[in-house]
Amino acid sequence: MMGLALFAIIRIQRGDLAIAAVDAGGFLAATALFIHVFKTQSLKIAGPALALLSLAGSVTLVALGGPEERYLLYPTTVVSFFLMPPAWALCASILAVIAASIIVFPKVEVFVYGKFLLSISGCFLFAYIFARERNSQRDELLSLSTRDPLTGIGNRRAFDEQLDETLRIQERNPGKVSLLLLDIDNFKAVNDTNGHDAGDQLLKQLAQLIAERIRAGDHVYRFGGDEFALIAHGEGAPTLAKDLCSRISEFATREGLPISASIGLAELGVDESTTRWVKNADTALYQAKHSGKNQLRVHYINE
Repeated sequence: MMGLALFAIIRIQRGDLAIAAVDAGGFLAATALFIHVFKTQSLKIAGPALALLSLAGSVTLVALGGPEERYLLYPTTVVSFFLMPPAWALCASILAVIAASIIVFPKVEVFVYGKFLLSISGCFLFAYIFARERNSQRDELLSLSTRDPLTGIGNRRAFDEQLDETLRIQERNPGKVSLLLLDIDNFKAVNDTNGHDAGDQLLKQLAQLIAERIRAGDHVYRFGGDEFALIAHGEGAPTLAKDLCSRISEFATREGLPISASIGLAELGVDESTTRWVKNADTALYQAKHSGKNQLRVHYINE
């Protein structure tokens, strides 16, 4: 941003007022986007906007300043691949190069134009390939960091992130959302009798059973050990919890296992923190575990 401001000052001193106005406009727009990112902590909108702004500004400078300004397209096309999805950046870069070519071609020799077109095309094609590979590696690392390696469902980190996201959604669009903490009763007996490999296999089966039962929009996580966490949106969370208890009991009967499920449920209250929400669900789970197991207990709002 400071570079744009500096260029604007230099161009004013040189008398290039139109180009200086473009630099100044770019500086103001970039500053506004920076403030947006600072407030929202998100590049979802600001990234693509800044990329498109940079490409449009470069083409405008080529139109105003002549062919000598075409070199600005090299850094702006490359940067665009780091600010928005590679496919979007590729399309935007191609359009920018076409627009610049229409301006540049009549003013330079064919050989010079050919070198420009070949080099700029190679530049953003290389950036496209690099950005796709980088995004693929980033997505893989993100998946590894948020997935439980045993069961394949979300881990505690993913759960914590979803809790924060749920609170942000509730602030904008309030609605009913419930937290379910599900603990496998007598799981230790399976480990002690059949070994840890059998226990691990059981956790994978139960995770699949739970994931197959939840509704679209709900989320399931391995909370730790033999405990699972579910975030359920809308009505019907108690019905979901009771059905999970029944399904796990039926599964245990078929497999000849001494397990069942205890569930604590807490609905998110108005202006309630994630810490309090989890504590309320944990309190309900504690009550279910110490009231005979294999049951649901609900922590009601304002209880």
